Amino acid sequence: MAEKTYHYAAYMRLSREDGDGGESNSITNQRAIIKGFVQSRGVTIEKEYIDDGFTGMNFDRPGFKELLEDIKNGVVNTVVVKDLSRFGRNFTEVGRYLEQLFPVWGVRFIAIHDLHDSAKNDAAADTLTIAFKNLLNEGYCRDISTKIKATFDMKRRNGDFIGNIAPYGYVKNPENHNKLLIEESSAKIVRMIFDLKIEGMNNGRIADYLNSLGIPSPMERLTNMGVTVGFAKDKEPGWSHQAVARILTNEQYIGTMVQGKSRKLSFKNKKTAHVPKEDWIRVKDAMPAIVSRRTFEYVQDLLARDTGTAPDQSHVYLFSGFARCGDCGQTMTRVQIKQHGNTSVFQVCSENRIRKTCSSHRIKEDKLARMVAASIREHIEYLNLVGEKLKKKELTPSRNLAMTSVDEKIHEALEELNYCRNAKTMAYEDRVGGILDQDGFVQITEMYTARIKKAEDQIEWLQGEKRKLIDDRVYLIPWIESIKEFRDFTELTRKMLVTMVEDIFVFEGGNVEVTFRYADQIADLLRMLLEDGEKIEVPRKMEINIDEPVSVAAIHQPTYPQVLPLWRESDLVDKNGVEISVAAMG
Repeated sequence: MAEKTYHYAAYMRLSREDGDGGESNSITNQRAIIKGFVQSRGVTIEKEYIDDGFTGMNFDRPGFKELLEDIKNGVVNTVVVKDLSRFGRNFTEVGRYLEQLFPVWGVRFIAIHDLHDSAKNDAAADTLTIAFKNLLNEGYCRDISTKIKATFDMKRRNGDFIGNIAPYGYVKNPENHNKLLIEESSAKIVRMIFDLKIEGMNNGRIADYLNSLGIPSPMERLTNMGVTVGFAKDKEPGWSHQAVARILTNEQYIGTMVQGKSRKLSFKNKKTAHVPKEDWIRVKDAMPAIVSRRTFEYVQDLLARDTGTAPDQSHVYLFSGFARCGDCGQTMTRVQIKQHGNTSVFQVCSENRIRKTCSSHRIKEDKLARMVAASIREHIEYLNLVGEKLKKKELTPSRNLAMTSVDEKIHEALEELNYCRNAKTMAYEDRVGGILDQDGFVQITEMYTARIKKAEDQIEWLQGEKRKLIDDRVYLIPWIESIKEFRDFTELTRKMLVTMVEDIFVFEGGNVEVTFRYADQIADLLRMLLEDGEKIEVPRKMEINIDEPVSVAAIHQPTYPQVLPLWRESDLVDKNGVEISVAAMG
């Protein structure tokens, strides 16, 4: 019988993920060992197969797939590796190849450092030893995987970015790749998207607008950077309403690092599972903010409202999501009614239209716009009055002293929090390393968990106390300053409603009640001023100047933020019987 001719293949693999770092496992070192082995036996390697940067826990590797293809085509029939761990670390899969597939295919397998050669007479007797070594290799990989997960988890909780690619709007800090910096050209687009949403444009129209400007989408940006992305070939990679929605709901744009959205099911494969949103790891102020928290909150509120857009319009209706029935609380619906050849637009209770369980509460939309505009105008005038008083004030010595004391306590609580978190991480590493037994680990973990909870509760309470003491120029004035752009408005806009209004209630008979945002903060303003001896005299009603589109005096009382008195149609007529008009965006 003719002696079998062996065609040798060298297989090399390296993965730092499996703890394979170091010169001994480098591709260069593996090649040298294999080359020395075959030369000592007077044979040559016909082909090399390399997987650099691929885990040994599965066989989904390009080099290995090429090797299998060549084995099936008869190119090679002998596989030489430095040791079993280079071939793979998955006990089940390695055993399947060595004990089932390779023998059937007539493939000889040589692991140099493990002194294993399947063509030798004692190879069968060595099966148990090989299986044990494979089991150790898998256990080693499991241990490394556990340690890596612990390290990554610690980094996430410390606010370090551990992703490969920075989110849209950011770049990795070249001096520290675990930190992010704002990338201004894409950050400008993020701000534009938020502004367009607040102004009333829906997600689909925002996407269309960005595409019309030729602005690359996040997916296109990655492609331009040379990153492979998985969009379908039959779809355009431009902006879509989903891409816009992802940006509008991404907490990272207010500086909150959000990670841990998925987890690997097993260290043996790459399959992942989604983590519930409440279990995501969030670290506030871990990265620079692109949009303000206030702007982000406005948009989240808008997304939660029931809004409608006309088929041929790019913006949502002016009162969509804001107008509610004052009796049943359901949203008002916009309807057009044609009478005698004229079309009028009304707001009608949706409950009445659907189930007839409530009256219609019908009100003309232009009349509602004038009433809401009048209410907003007096609200602005009142806040400007309060703002002027605040600008003239300074913090009292007692307030300054209290502020310093609170800051010191917050600093102490933060130090305690960081110490306990680090101690928990060290305990985990000691458990993995065998320094701590399970009982000791549980006891230490429970102790530090309790201390962490106490420190977090203390920080939350202290921050609440600080908000009560904080300088009006830092905490209270900025929101008042933000409404200055609306002070001399002549047109009621969607942005105005989003920025200032909480809800608009329409009652039967045409009465309207407007509730405003930041009621608690405004109450704090008044309390602070009253505590410091300020007198706030707000007249119940002032003369109306018919030369201005809207000029209605503040009707607020010092007990603000109680809702404003009901607006009636009679409030929109001056003493001479002339109706006050405000242009309304339709």
